[in-house]
Amino acid sequence: DAMTNLYQKYPNISSATVTVADQTYTGKALKPKLTVKIGATTLTEGVDYTATYSNNVNMGVATYKITGAGNYKGTNSGTFTIYKTADQLKYSTISDQVWTGKSITPAVTVKDGTKVLVKGTDYTVAYSFKENVGTAKATIRLKGYYQGTKVISYKILPKKQRLNTLTGVKGGVRITYAGTRVASGYQIKYSTKADMSDAKTIWVRKGTSTLKTITGLKKGTKYYFTVRTYSTVDGVKYAGAWAAKHSCVAK
Repeated sequence: DAMTNLYQKYPNISSATVTVADQTYTGKALKPKLTVKIGATTLTEGVDYTATYSNNVNMGVATYKITGAGNYKGTNSGTFTIYKTADQLKYSTISDQVWTGKSITPAVTVKDGTKVLVKGTDYTVAYSFKENVGTAKATIRLKGYYQGTKVISYKILPKKQRLNTLTGVKGGVRITYAGTRVASGYQIKYSTKADMSDAKTIWVRKGTSTLKTITGLKKGTKYYFTVRTYSTVDGVKYAGAWAAKHSCVAK
């Protein structure tokens, strides 16, 4: 009849299937491409429908509305999400940490501009390689209207070394220092100057060794000494802080 023919001539766009992708925040109004189909027919914007958008600038849920044109009538509306991505945020750095034998999980701060994001609500943090000397990682996984992952690396270094004794011996000085199970070895520096400006270096490449006799020193001369621990992990040396400096006279 006439009404059926009219409906067939002017299909209602409310029956259309609309596909739209979520968007990344830009600070500007976003008008993503809509794919509008009725059955096997893909409609053309500006010919078969017009599109308007609202709440489409800020992060969150935006709305589109299409209105039939030409041979189509009616309206159809829906939503898409505007996200911020990991590279649009700011992250605190993690300073070098000192090995304790326990998990080291420093706090991180994530900011969206000046807004401080909330752990558990906006993101989660998982830590790896956090018990041993080496490079640890804090993996931040964003949530909600924030998307993506950010990894912050930080170093875990051996403890500050302790110089135990200095003993003058013929032609040199015997030095003892604290041992630690994470040591691959030790670095000793010595100098005739208190500021260590012309210091010489000796490497002790055995982690279990806590004594070293340094020979070839000038009799009756005061020498200054310090030592630090290093651990080699995957070919990289991670050095702890230098021990407090002490002096001894060579015999």
